[in-house]
Amino acid sequence: MRWKSLIVSALLAGCASSSQSVVPQEGGKIAPLVRDSELGSFFDLNVVAAGNIVTNAVDAPPAQVWQVLRPVFASLKLPVTGVEEKMMAIGSMGVRVRGQLGDTRLSRLVDCGGGGVSAPNADRYTVFLSVASQASAGSGGATNVRTQVSGMAQAEGAGSTAVRCTSSGVLERMLLAKIHEHLLAAQKC
Repeated sequence: MRWKSLIVSALLAGCASSSQSVVPQEGGKIAPLVRDSELGSFFDLNVVAAGNIVTNAVDAPPAQVWQVLRPVFASLKLPVTGVEEKMMAIGSMGVRVRGQLGDTRLSRLVDCGGGGVSAPNADRYTVFLSVASQASAGSGGATNVRTQVSGMAQAEGAGSTAVRCTSSGVLERMLLAKIHEHLLAAQKC
């Protein structure tokens, strides 16, 4: 399945440096901010958000944070499927993943149900994972990085029903740690 558009959410401002808050979008809807590169237009899909948006403040200017987001996604094994330079938005939308992302079991990153007697669905099913991040100016020269992680999981075979996956918050923390790591590396150059 190929997703053509990247959807990043417009959110409320973040908190102080090194803090984290989960902020559901007003009305449970997400506002698409990223242009489809093939169609060249913005969408007003008003789709219901499958997960919460995590906002983190990073003590660096937005332009510096934006420069490291693509390598951060690559280091987390998230193929970039869409970018919007003006909005400083990037995403890996509808990426097919099975079992683990990089070295991390999917069940650590998303909850797709299951578990109990059998393994969690995230570890047994094919997961179509979507991760979108946006950098924007925060207070005091900091940057607010807003990230939404969601997905759908489906067992192999015809006729199986897809189940919604919600974020555990681990991938958002990994992304924040990688942003700090890449910013530090850039300062040493």
